[in-house]
Amino acid sequence: MLLKLLLSAGILSADALSTAPRFSPHTQRKASHSATVKDGAVSMHVSLIDGRSTWLYRCISAGSRRSATSLMSEDLPSSSRPSPPRALAWGAWFFYFSFLFVSNVPPGPNVFSTGPEFYDAVRDLSLNFFFIYPLIDAAAPVCNPMYEAIFNVAIAHSLLFFGFAADGRHSGVPGGFTPFLAAMPFATNLAYLPYLALRNSNDAPPPRPLTALERFGESRWLGPAVGLIVIFAFSWGIFAREADFGGLSSRVSLLIEVLSTERLAYALSVDVVFFSIFQSWLVPDDLKRREPVTSEERTRLLAAARYVPLFGLCWYLWARPPLRE
Repeated sequence: MLLKLLLSAGILSADALSTAPRFSPHTQRKASHSATVKDGAVSMHVSLIDGRSTWLYRCISAGSRRSATSLMSEDLPSSSRPSPPRALAWGAWFFYFSFLFVSNVPPGPNVFSTGPEFYDAVRDLSLNFFFIYPLIDAAAPVCNPMYEAIFNVAIAHSLLFFGFAADGRHSGVPGGFTPFLAAMPFATNLAYLPYLALRNSNDAPPPRPLTALERFGESRWLGPAVGLIVIFAFSWGIFAREADFGGLSSRVSLLIEVLSTERLAYALSVDVVFFSIFQSWLVPDDLKRREPVTSEERTRLLAAARYVPLFGLCWYLWARPPLRE
């Protein structure tokens, strides 16, 4: 009966069965075996007390090994499965770092030749973060509005990935996603791409209770809030500081000037491009850890996150279903 069950399950091949040793009645009495069938999967345990368990190993044919491997891979926890190609994320990180920080191809000095004007620009842009200081106090630093817009759009884009804080629970990365998320508003893709390269694909919902960061990321308002900040940043770049930088007709020249002279502005623009390319990397697993949706809704959610830079991810965070319990 056991052999018939093994044959029907594809665990044992007929050719392998023909090579089975003939056990004596005494050996047969000493052998114990059991098999159970549950939900279509076969669970098997064979114990040969006389030490002939090597026969079972030899009986696993090439075809049955594939079946066994298939069954085991289905039972493995998702955190043990690899993420999408790690080499792609590491390659993107290496190009990003070497091109923007080390090479002399982009405008402005590289990281080894940075002067005090760079730190002055970072200080002024940081003080005007999300335009709060210039809106409430005329003493705020006066920066190129196109520069301010680029700076704030890049940081806002990085905040969208807080919506995937739950990914870190079963990612296999020490500390999870949290330290990378904390660094991303400052280091942008220097922090984001290594997480993509290090994580294991996982679709298990985080155990309750959620952390404060996960609750923040699960807010449906995160995406719309970031989208509004980005729209305001675009508007600021086009219309703000008219007395200091001229009207609408001068904005294109301001943009060209800052991108052709400032390494930071150039790098932040590249950041937005890299974020847009890799923004959907975490979405398939994120959808799997949530309440089921129809295939049409799943297609819409994936398409928006994959093909619509920044605003597609804003909409995804608003429209996605809640986490499974």
